[in-house]
Amino acid sequence: MKLSIRNKIILSTSLVMATTLFFSGFVVYNYVTGILKEQSIKENTIKLSQISQQLERMQEQINKTAEYIITDETIGSLTKKNQNEMITQEYFNRSDVNEVLRRIILLNDFVCNAVIVRSDGSIFSENKGYEEYYAEKIKDPWYLDFNIKNVKNGLSQVHDTFIAQKEEKVISYIIRYKNIQDGFSSQNTLILDIKYSIIETIFAKSTSDFEKLFLLDTDNTIVYGNSVSGEAFDPNTVVTALSGSANFIENNNSIITANFNPNNGWKEIAIISKSKLFGKIKILFIYFIIIIFCGMIFTLLVMLPIVFNITNPLSRLTKAMKKVSDGNLDISIEIKSGDEMQLLGEGFNKMIAELKENMRASIYHEKMLRKMQVDLLISQINPHFIYNTLNSVIYLTHEGRNLDAIIITKSLISILQDTVNTGDKAIFATIREELDVIEQYLNIQRYRYPDKFETELTVEDEIMGVTIPRMIIQPVVENALFHGISLSDRLGVLKINIFKKNNEIVIQIEDNGIGMDEKTVESIFVAVETTRKSNQTRSIGLRNIKDRLEYLYGMEYGIEILSGRGRGTTVIINLPIESGISL
Repeated sequence: MKLSIRNKIILSTSLVMATTLFFSGFVVYNYVTGILKEQSIKENTIKLSQISQQLERMQEQINKTAEYIITDETIGSLTKKNQNEMITQEYFNRSDVNEVLRRIILLNDFVCNAVIVRSDGSIFSENKGYEEYYAEKIKDPWYLDFNIKNVKNGLSQVHDTFIAQKEEKVISYIIRYKNIQDGFSSQNTLILDIKYSIIETIFAKSTSDFEKLFLLDTDNTIVYGNSVSGEAFDPNTVVTALSGSANFIENNNSIITANFNPNNGWKEIAIISKSKLFGKIKILFIYFIIIIFCGMIFTLLVMLPIVFNITNPLSRLTKAMKKVSDGNLDISIEIKSGDEMQLLGEGFNKMIAELKENMRASIYHEKMLRKMQVDLLISQINPHFIYNTLNSVIYLTHEGRNLDAIIITKSLISILQDTVNTGDKAIFATIREELDVIEQYLNIQRYRYPDKFETELTVEDEIMGVTIPRMIIQPVVENALFHGISLSDRLGVLKINIFKKNNEIVIQIEDNGIGMDEKTVESIFVAVETTRKSNQTRSIGLRNIKDRLEYLYGMEYGIEILSGRGRGTTVIINLPIESGISL
């Protein structure tokens, strides 16, 4: 598909604008996205540090509470194992431990319950009367799993315990220690229960900022994790990836950051959703695309009139050139743009004017040339005709037929008078005028060849007034008599048949003379120089006719010869019916 210059300008400008705007939008989007991701990682790292600080403060208080309980002499004495101790004394000891633990717990914001498990399995609790309950609880997996780890202290899994007459979720901080008052001979276990709701409260303030938030202990066991649907989370893989220099890792859907607490070994892991993080950016990007699209439309609306104003003269010039290529030279254009287009328009008008003048001069010179050529050809026929006629007069004079010679001479004068014309009449004649000349010529030839031939003339009346080139029948008749019939022993018959066929005039001249072989027919239209050298006067008149028809009508019209040795000759001339050509 071919595009105009106007469409090419609009299309190329639109493509450049779209490419530039979309590329700049893509660069800006990536740049802003990178900045947002970096800023988000920094902010989330700070938030995780704040969470870590709160957890660290909580652990410091828990550690101080545990240290206070472990080093308290009263608790140590009351929990010391004594083989001789009475049951009543043991009861009072438990009651005293209960009161001491209660006072200590009341001073701590995070610990909700304290339990001491002596090496022999005896239970001391700040909740009086719940010893048997706790004796059963330490048989649960949360305590047994901790024992399997064989560590001195650490956090348990989340589990339920009885607090203030109801069960609540807690995380137990478990410490193994030796009683000072017992001479370090027995190893006890201190269990401090921390309400799970406290940890949830610490993490709750930042939950909305993260897709997922986890708290891992020293063994990478999940202590806390908000349950959000999504891809699986493998603590060990994440901790391993973030243990090096990388402060974050990412995949197609999320960014993972972490904060490792060297004091307690806890790890806070935050998972940030990219869809949420870049959600606002995507909306802005969509707005940016809309703005780009609207900007392109606005620019095109502003640019189109300018482009049309620039290319309109060029379109007009193109249309004018197409009309000129179709042959219409009567055209001019007026461009008043004050720029190069105006110069092109003026140059085009000047070129057309010069072209018209050159064509007019060329046509005039061509007409003059054709007229000179036709005049030259006719002048070649007249001497040839006169030469043959005078030969006849000489022959009659030698024979003493002076009266016949006078009649022949008068006929010749009549023919010559007809040929003395100027303008178009010197080139064209009607069929009737040509036939009159033929009749005068045949009168002359009848004196020279008495009783040698007879003629048959057939012409349609409606074409008698049609003009044809002058002197195209007489040379053919002359050749038929001199080179055909006169050399034959039988009575000659000369037939002239002129008729209309389609939009043409057909002149058919036939004789029953000696005819010609194929080689002789082919030699008739050879070059004039060759003809003169071979002294074959027959071809002068026929070639003359052929040349004049080509000059006047072109190569599609001409003369055709049909002949055979002993079978006579037929000459056919085709002419256009509009024969009145102006020269």
